[in-house]
Amino acid sequence: MKLFLYFILIFGFNTEIYSQNFFVPTSVLSTGTEYVDAIASTSSGVVLAAQLNSGVYRTTNNGINWAICGLTGRRVYKIASAPDGNIFTLGGTTSNIYISRSTDNGLSWSDVMTQARANNYANGGGGIVFVNSTTIVAALSFTLGPTIGDVAAVIMRSTDAGSSWIQVYTLVTGFTNDLVLTPTGKILAATSLGGVKASTNNGTNWLNTGYNIYSNRLEVNSLGHVFVSRATAGDTIDMIYKSTDDGVLWFPVNCSGRSIRDFIIDSQDRLYVSNESKQVKRSSDGGSTWEYITSGIPASQYVYSLYMAGNGILFAGTNSSGVYRSATVVSSGNINGNIPSAFSLKQNYPNPFNPVTIINYQLAASNYVKLTISDIAGREVAVLVNQKQNAGKYEVKWDASNYSTGVYFYRLISREFSETRKMILLK
Repeated sequence: MKLFLYFILIFGFNTEIYSQNFFVPTSVLSTGTEYVDAIASTSSGVVLAAQLNSGVYRTTNNGINWAICGLTGRRVYKIASAPDGNIFTLGGTTSNIYISRSTDNGLSWSDVMTQARANNYANGGGGIVFVNSTTIVAALSFTLGPTIGDVAAVIMRSTDAGSSWIQVYTLVTGFTNDLVLTPTGKILAATSLGGVKASTNNGTNWLNTGYNIYSNRLEVNSLGHVFVSRATAGDTIDMIYKSTDDGVLWFPVNCSGRSIRDFIIDSQDRLYVSNESKQVKRSSDGGSTWEYITSGIPASQYVYSLYMAGNGILFAGTNSSGVYRSATVVSSGNINGNIPSAFSLKQNYPNPFNPVTIINYQLAASNYVKLTISDIAGREVAVLVNQKQNAGKYEVKWDASNYSTGVYFYRLISREFSETRKMILLK
């Protein structure tokens, strides 16, 4: 009897400690100690994780079970969900770089872009943005010369939703580690040797910004402010910078630690960072103060990738084939029913109208959103939405009582999607 009670007490005590951890383990992707480079989710809630040289894994139950689903034998370092629900990955081997696509939530994959790159040892670092429903821009790093520092990135563009690609530029500024689409439609690139670069014509040309330090991750918050993180060998502190003017001027954000590995912002504008100090931390006040949320992840493991799923679960990929998830929902999810399967901007109704019309749009994931009205000359005359919103369906009313008869354009811009439609005001 005493032995039985002792077992109950010990079991209950351990369970209580376990439940207090921020992270809990999911099933291990595979044996070995390979990096989990990227994590993402589909519009239907399937979570995908890419493991160094071992392919892409998928789970339909938040990590209780993982199954290999393809792209083995190459390093996949970026996974992204497109507005139409398709999934894209960026990856490479020592001889090629690839853009791959899945149209069935990761069950099968096809290479939609292959480019030969002999002696390519720079498999890592890249980004992808969805400019609108058909235009996609991607950056893939590759080995340019004989030494490890000779790295560049090709800028690829598709105008048919990812079925075909053309090379439009080469950024000879080391690794290109990330891309982001700002609310104004500008594409920013985080590079290792050239800082943050900017393109206003979907990747055809690139210019310097006010940030010229090594950069590895880019994020945009609900106010449209852009954040960039830095990670270089020998860094003794974490470095995050913020721009409130679309990347022209940058200011440091308070952040302690050593060399950032990954950095994300959730739908409530909270900042999450993983670093070389084997820490994961979160800030709810823009970086003024931080709380450590590493509990549950073994002290021997680095977190290489962070991802906030649409259901509000935070996932963390480590250097030991492990994926951990938050024990509870930590970010608000969809507040408008089921998560839509794709981003879209609907035609306004009625159209023509006088003087009120309705604009509907839907978001497949939490995003910064800006909805603007412009006249026939391209002048912005109204801003209807300018904030971060959860995945869901939205309806906005525009009262044009104070505007003249004519043709107007309404444009929806988010980090992963941009589309413009025409409407007619008749009085």
